[in-house]
Amino acid sequence: MSLLLLCRTKACLRPIVLAAAATMLGMLPLLSDPLSVSMAVTIMAGLAFATVLTLVAVPVFYELMMARDARPVPEGAPDAA
Repeated sequence: MSLLLLCRTKACLRPIVLAAAATMLGMLPLLSDPLSVSMAVTIMAGLAFATVLTLVAVPVFYELMMARDARPVPEGAPDAA
């Protein structure tokens, strides 16, 4: 992973985690209500999964795409632009 991408991911870590944690903690009172338990668990699990995707999968996918674009074009290949 490039150093710039790593620094940007590290800079975005705190606000993303704090926002997700605040929302998940806000869902905790819903766990006491039998009618709202499934909704609260679904929202909390989805938010945790989305946070992991945001912090891990998106930067890795971005780096893979940038590495793919940086490959040299073989001679005789049609121009992509």
